[in-house]
Amino acid sequence: MPGLRYQPGGVSLFTKDEEVFVMSEWIQTYTRGQFPFFECQPGHFCIKDIARALSHICRFTGHVKKFYSVAQHSVLVSEQTKNPFLGLMHDASEAYVGDMARPLKYALGSESVYHQADRQINAALEKRWAALANVSADRKSTRLNSSHRC
Repeated sequence: MPGLRYQPGGVSLFTKDEEVFVMSEWIQTYTRGQFPFFECQPGHFCIKDIARALSHICRFTGHVKKFYSVAQHSVLVSEQTKNPFLGLMHDASEAYVGDMARPLKYALGSESVYHQADRQINAALEKRWAALANVSADRKSTRLNSSHRC
């Protein structure tokens, strides 16, 4: 089973067959924050970072005639669901792990480091904005603007 091994200066990602050392345990975000990639908590997320990153990630690995961002896709999904906030945030983890071509994502398997990181980030995102997912649509934008740290 894949896992993480912490050591000075970084973290090792390992499976039964290989181990890869990653120099840093965090990534720098648009708002100049440090996002601890493998130990993220609900308080580490900033809506500005998510919006900025998703607006710069092209869907379909860029194979489109006109740029179509993950953010655009999320807005369209939010307009077609009963809970617009959940539709808007359904791909929020991609702000941190990126978008991956579906055939490769499935070929990696559900226990890959990519999927582990994605699940951990999604769980922390759900905790971060759990209250917003349950409030009425007219209050969401107000609560969203007043509850984030950046």
